[in-house]
Amino acid sequence: MRWFAGICFFTLAISCASFGQVGTVPANWTGTWKLDVKQSTFGAVLVPWAPANLKVVSQTLRIQHTDNEIRLLGDTVISDDIGSRTTHDDIRLSLDATPTQVGPISLSFRRIGAFEFEIISTINVPDTNLGEVSRFVFSSDGSKLTETKIQTERAPVPAGTDKSKGGVIRTSKFILVFDKLAA
Repeated sequence: MRWFAGICFFTLAISCASFGQVGTVPANWTGTWKLDVKQSTFGAVLVPWAPANLKVVSQTLRIQHTDNEIRLLGDTVISDDIGSRTTHDDIRLSLDATPTQVGPISLSFRRIGAFEFEIISTINVPDTNLGEVSRFVFSSDGSKLTETKIQTERAPVPAGTDKSKGGVIRTSKFILVFDKLAA
């Protein structure tokens, strides 16, 4: 469940490279963010082994950084047929664009600008071609964070082939709205 939470959380889910160069993390990215479930929209979870009725009840996201990495910590309460439970994620991503492995998930970070970044995720499981792009956009006043997450399931491709060459089977979109908590 930890790696599943990883793909659902951030993909929860970061290297701070802008045009291939390492940069500093803007101050407006750091802090603690609480998911506004009512303002958010949730698509279907495309991970094949995820429960069909999986729901996010609440989520808190903390973003920290050092000189060479960004760290995303999160606690997510989910519910399904089994009941309700909390998952915890602690993902550290290199600012030099080096991919990070979390179980069968490969995560990499791409800086877009001072107010946004992406986390690109792929699941590395045989006969599965599932990827996700999560774009994080910070409001200019620093009070809101919007994560637009698009999961794409593609036809499997032979080993060594670019997974993006597989035909699109289906996509799912999530728009998660977070409010920044006071320090």
